[in-house]
Amino acid sequence: MSIKLLFCSVQTPLLFCSNASEDVVIQLLISKCLPILLYGLDVCCLREDEVNSLDFVNDRFSMKLFRTNKMNTIKHCQTYFNLNIPSELLVKRYDNFFVEIVCN
Repeated sequence: MSIKLLFCSVQTPLLFCSNASEDVVIQLLISKCLPILLYGLDVCCLREDEVNSLDFVNDRFSMKLFRTNKMNTIKHCQTYFNLNIPSELLVKRYDNFFVEIVCN
């Protein structure tokens, strides 16, 4: 279900911003799409293969956006545009959640 949500939230900016620069599309993804996905995943206990599939969707989106199939180039572009993969974002959110619980 979460992968379907991610595809829907990612496809919308791509449809409406087909002539926009990569930077604009990535900022839309970071500010609008990823929060939708992460909000829903905060309460889920995901298996490793489910987390990997979210990263796969992120990589495929980047391939479409940057018009290349070379993973090395994709990883460099993701680093340059500060586009973190969902598995890294989930770990950060879990850590922040546990820090808040311990501090309060």
